[in-house]
Amino acid sequence: HMLGWNIPEEYQEMVHDHWRRFPAVSKFWHFGLAFVYTILMIMSLVGNGIVVWIFST
Repeated sequence: HMLGWNIPEEYQEMVHDHWRRFPAVSKFWHFGLAFVYTILMIMSLVGNGIVVWIFST
């Protein structure tokens, strides 16, 4: 599939032709980024939790 293949017909003119020349990104890239964001979120929550715990004791 190319980018923009699933855009409804009434919105096709809003997508510039430049973007329709590229293939759509694989769903595995989305899963990979979601995994990276999840790991970063967990690390930041743990880190901020440690800081709150240190300053509250």
